Amino acid sequence: MIASLAALVLLQAGAQAPDARLQELVDIRAFARILGEFLPRVRPGGDLEHDGRAIAHVARAAVSSGALEEARNLLAQAEPKTAGQRVAIERARLSLADDRLEEASRALLSEDERGTRMRYPEDPAAWILFARARARLQDYESADRAARGFLRLAPRAPEAPTAWQIRADHALRRNDAPSARAFLLEAEKLRRWHELLIARRLQRMRNPRAELPQLGLALLWMEAKEYERAREILLDLTGRTASFCRGWFHLGETERLLADASAAERAYDRSLACDSKHPPTRANRAALRMAREDWKGARDDYAALLSGETARDVRYLEAHLAWARALLRSGERAEADLRYDAYRAMGGEGELE
Repeated sequence: MIASLAALVLLQAGAQAPDARLQELVDIRAFARILGEFLPRVRPGGDLEHDGRAIAHVARAAVSSGALEEARNLLAQAEPKTAGQRVAIERARLSLADDRLEEASRALLSEDERGTRMRYPEDPAAWILFARARARLQDYESADRAARGFLRLAPRAPEAPTAWQIRADHALRRNDAPSARAFLLEAEKLRRWHELLIARRLQRMRNPRAELPQLGLALLWMEAKEYERAREILLDLTGRTASFCRGWFHLGETERLLADASAAERAYDRSLACDSKHPPTRANRAALRMAREDWKGARDDYAALLSGETARDVRYLEAHLAWARALLRSGERAEADLRYDAYRAMGGEGELE
């Protein structure tokens, strides 16, 4: 499915800066497209022949596509003053692809009076390449340490499943089957998450103004607890499509999870303005109003929430107790007692006061 979607992606590359465009294509693993669009531009005579970052991106695409000789030529042409760290890391990737495993390992290490350490400790790519090289050399202890270093820096990166697989292999070799199972489950969970992420990005590239791919991306980042990234997408979505009620609800959820109660309530207000019968929005706004001691506002929200089909919905059982408490704090004791009795009749066990 992803491959067929990738074939349909039609973008005007000139509308983006080269580095942004290259990163966008790397994110969806469109390595063949990178070669098609950028290989002529980074070769001698091209407009990017002196751009070390562009050369590194295209060399990575060449290695990933099996075009090792092309990658070798590109990395050889990179000028020392513009090559930089990215080119050095891609040279290590090429060595790994060539089965020059010790050479790849050495390229990623540095030695000084303090001993041997990672040459590029802030770059996740260096850690995962070193982990892969050491695993293939059957140096499982070093591979596991490097995989852990990678996961500390980039727990959601596309290579994270590989890191968990390396950790699982090491666990099996030390006869730690429970850890191996847990690591393999984490690897599989991340693989599926990345498949969905790539699919949503491809859909967004095909139709940047469509609401559902944008919402799907935001929900994936929320699942990953990357709430700032989700918020950025949802702000853009609701800014362009103010009538998209689900966008406002999930923006409210994101703001709530980021502990910005005022922004969350404003988003819930917008969600209810276009869909006044959405129970989760109503319940969440009521809870925020309770938290800031707006008893009458909370009372009204709970009354609206629990006056229809949701009145007998067990998912909203505790909302009945919250409604009774809001009534009590609003000075409506008799009505609060009635609502509390109804809550207890439904099986609730909480105390009114």
